Amino acid sequence: MVTIKIDTKKSFLPLKIAKGTVKERLENARQMNDAFHEILKKDFVESEMSRFRFSKLLQKSAGNKIPVTYYDEWSKTSDIRHLVNENATCKGYFLIFPKNAYSDKVKKTDMKELLKMTQKYFNDIWNPKFFRRVISMFNKGENPLDAEQFFEKEINIIGGINKKKLSQYLKGLSLEEKIDTLQLFRYSIQKAENINQFNKEYMRKINRTPHTDVKYSERAIEANPYQYTEKLEFIEAELLKALQKARTKK
Repeated sequence: MVTIKIDTKKSFLPLKIAKGTVKERLENARQMNDAFHEILKKDFVESEMSRFRFSKLLQKSAGNKIPVTYYDEWSKTSDIRHLVNENATCKGYFLIFPKNAYSDKVKKTDMKELLKMTQKYFNDIWNPKFFRRVISMFNKGENPLDAEQFFEKEINIIGGINKKKLSQYLKGLSLEEKIDTLQLFRYSIQKAENINQFNKEYMRKINRTPHTDVKYSERAIEANPYQYTEKLEFIEAELLKALQKARTKK
């Protein structure tokens, strides 16, 4: 079986920078994304930017030591993923850009979607243990991809958690797999909530910007359709029960 390794220097910020609690690191990740937004606003020429230029600006924003490239194919939505080389080592990231039907460049009008993508990047480089959990699961023969798909389909959605579906999903796992999966869900909710918080901050900033055609309603900004706080509390309670069960077995 292939074992995936992580080149930490090419994947995360150094520990002397990325320190503090998870809450503090996620806050720092939002601040770094906000600073990147200011760079983007100045660098768009005629409302467009090459994908190469965008990638290099993102790479530079984190100190230029973490490689950032882009996937040549376009997508309906933006995304960012860890780059795995031929030696099964994660070294850097690659971007997937939302398709521009009229040119081979990134559109300024997609700014909100692009910043959602870059927030994922900053979340990961500030929080190494998030991605290490995924790789650890893979290397132990577990299925983090299946867990991630379940998260997107059943947890990262409007409304609360379907507890029956979650129970059925976890039922088929060993206790160790259950703990790993709940940890993955926990980290995934924290990352999703951080993206959501950045989006709200971004919308407030746009509303305060004079002479802009884009305005967001206060209702949209204050809305809580994804209920991340409630979901996190429930997942952490389930994780605690699983950890307590594991301790009693030792």
